[in-house]
Amino acid sequence: MRKKILFLVLGLWGFSLSPRALRAQTPQASPKKSHHLSHSKRSKSKKKSRLKKKIKKKRNLQEIFIPKDSVHWKPIQVFKEKKRKFKSALFVRQIHQIVEKIKDKKTKKIKLKKVLKGDASSAKAFAAFYGDKSKGELIVSIFPKSLEILRKHLELRFSIFQGRLTAVNPVVVSILDKGQKERFLNYHQLEKRKIAFSEDFANSGKLFVSHLSVQLGKKTLNSANLERATFGENAILGVVSAEFSIRGLIHPA
Repeated sequence: MRKKILFLVLGLWGFSLSPRALRAQTPQASPKKSHHLSHSKRSKSKKKSRLKKKIKKKRNLQEIFIPKDSVHWKPIQVFKEKKRKFKSALFVRQIHQIVEKIKDKKTKKIKLKKVLKGDASSAKAFAAFYGDKSKGELIVSIFPKSLEILRKHLELRFSIFQGRLTAVNPVVVSILDKGQKERFLNYHQLEKRKIAFSEDFANSGKLFVSHLSVQLGKKTLNSANLERATFGENAILGVVSAEFSIRGLIHPA
């Protein structure tokens, strides 16, 4: 009887050391390997998201800060625009008045309403920055076809201090010499070449800024929309609206 029990114990012990039994005991090792792989994938994805956040922060730092009180600036109010996308360059002069007849259903009377008709024109736009990182002037020059014969163009002059917008001046620049053709030059460049010009500063209007940056480069985006700006009593210009969305910023020597 003892011999039988001994043989039975030895048989069980031998089976436990057999390859089949060892294979049956080892499946717990594989989940550890897959767990390690999933952990490495998670760490990689976290690193990627951190890098994306850093890049986004850098991009945000390049954007010029627009203060909240800019909505009360005079004569030009400035608003931060996030939703709308603006065209590459468009210029509109509202100079023609149209009389509209409006019928009132209750009183059955006809009212007359004067409306300004827009004269839209395609345009070329250029951006240049004068100054350094702490202080400077960003000039966006818009050259509409409709003003080319008149030797006039529009400039939006953004005053920048310590990465902050401090003032905006929309100005219509007119070349005084009748024999001088339009050469797509801003007022700095006109002064440098000693070309005589005059300036009409805006006395009203609203500006909606989508992107504003002074980071020099080909990919730098500046985008904004000027609405219903007036320039003194200049009948030729009328009520001016313009928009631009341009890539590329140079720093002229």
